[in-house]
Amino acid sequence: MASSNKKVRKDQKKRDRQKRAIAKEKRRQVRSAAEPSNQDAQFADSPSDELFSNFKKDAPDKEAANPAIEQWWDRFHDVDGPQRVSMLKEQLHADLDKEWRESLFPDAIFEAEQGTDSSDYVSLLETLAVEHRQIYDLGLLWFLKSRVDHYLLVGDDDKIVTAVKQDAAALSETNEAYFGIVSTLRLAGMAGSADTLAAAGMRVMDTSDLMPWAINEMFHFFQDSQVRQCVHDGGDAKAIARLESILEEHDANMDADAVQLRAEMIRRLTGETKTKWVRNQLLGTSKQTRVNCYLLCFEFSHWLIAQRDIPPVAADELRGFVLQTLSGDGISMRSYLDGISKTALEKQLVSELGFMSLDRFKAPATLIAVEHFVMFLSEAELVSTKSLSRTRDVIAALDAQLRQVLNQEWRFFSFLDRLRTPA
Repeated sequence: MASSNKKVRKDQKKRDRQKRAIAKEKRRQVRSAAEPSNQDAQFADSPSDELFSNFKKDAPDKEAANPAIEQWWDRFHDVDGPQRVSMLKEQLHADLDKEWRESLFPDAIFEAEQGTDSSDYVSLLETLAVEHRQIYDLGLLWFLKSRVDHYLLVGDDDKIVTAVKQDAAALSETNEAYFGIVSTLRLAGMAGSADTLAAAGMRVMDTSDLMPWAINEMFHFFQDSQVRQCVHDGGDAKAIARLESILEEHDANMDADAVQLRAEMIRRLTGETKTKWVRNQLLGTSKQTRVNCYLLCFEFSHWLIAQRDIPPVAADELRGFVLQTLSGDGISMRSYLDGISKTALEKQLVSELGFMSLDRFKAPATLIAVEHFVMFLSEAELVSTKSLSRTRDVIAALDAQLRQVLNQEWRFFSFLDRLRTPA
């Protein structure tokens, strides 16, 4: 029996090593193997959450060159989260050679998060950020994501400001975690921190291995911050000219049509222009119809700020989620006007909860954005009472499903509650 148990344990250790090798390879590959989605350029305000679904063939298992390191990993996987944190702290104070450091960090820090209370894990990250900065910087954006999620959970905005400021200054390249952090900060209404990280991303754009969608998304973050500043400055001709000068320095599209469209966007964000839309102006596939729908969404942003008291930066993000739904095949402006089907909206949410998705918060945020949008359309007399009721029933049903699917993870999205529609 003892011999049998020993063999079982040996086999289990081998499987653990294989899992570690696969996990490490996937983390590496996800930085380089992601492919952009085929989005509609008119509505592409956010990257596709299907980004993380394609990996290359898993690398074969490689035995650790140092038996002592292999034994350490075996012990590490035998214990629970708090004990893993303790083991890491011991190694942080040990005089490790290069082989040990590269074998343990940052992978062991990543793995210690599972099964560890978020406050204890973030406490470890805070220690790393101050006392072991070189190690922290190996996983900077991943660690910042964990910290931001926790700080939002406990309502500590001051620590978010401090962490983002420090990490933005230390940022040397971006990865897939970056976009979710900026989006989260925007939804949380933390414009200063979101813009600080967005500016840092622009600074290191040339040193980051970015896909086309990522470059576009990074520029969207930057442009949104500049547009908000333009609106804050009054949105007059002088403010718009200053905006266009800044965007030109960053290689924005300066075609006459693009410049005119941005001016129209700003007039709608300030509330200076509010079109009395009729259905026929918003239905169809012509270029003008698509422009109309786009501008309507900027009027929606103004409505969110003026009528729902939502911070401008969060309104930008909610507008992006609505535009994202319109960029797919299942939901059109007609869907919004006549009542969205549960199947179509559910498909959108599934894509945001996909395999390896880092941005699962986007699913509940999308429901919030959609509900606000149909309320806005109703007030604009574009949606009948019956259609509004049908869509809100669909949203309520999917919200209940989401809470069940996300289970304990749902508590990390409680910061979104401040954005929900009034009861």
